[in-house]
Amino acid sequence: MFYTYGAISKLENHDACPFCLEPIHTEGLICFTDLWIVSLHPRQSYIGSCLVYPRRHVHKLTDLSDDETIGFKRVMVTLEKALVESFGAQLLNYSCWMNFAFRKNKPIPPLNLN
Repeated sequence: MFYTYGAISKLENHDACPFCLEPIHTEGLICFTDLWIVSLHPRQSYIGSCLVYPRRHVHKLTDLSDDETIGFKRVMVTLEKALVESFGAQLLNYSCWMNFAFRKNKPIPPLNLN
């Protein structure tokens, strides 16, 4: 099930962890499922750039549950169709960056590998 909101309230705390926020408080929210959130990338270097991330803290892709992996596929199929229909995308680029987890100061999510 996909959920969307037409109007998104602004974040009160821009340092808040996106994984811990309720989706309605996600800046640039496009849609969400029970397991995933899709938001507009704050820097639109390419029109339609999005961030897709799980609704729980995951440090590695291999930490995703089977349901999360299946849910990711469903989200990506839907998102891909929307980008093609909305912007005429003919080629989509995908990146997997785990940058938040490895920031030295104030990692988001907080890095705790102990």
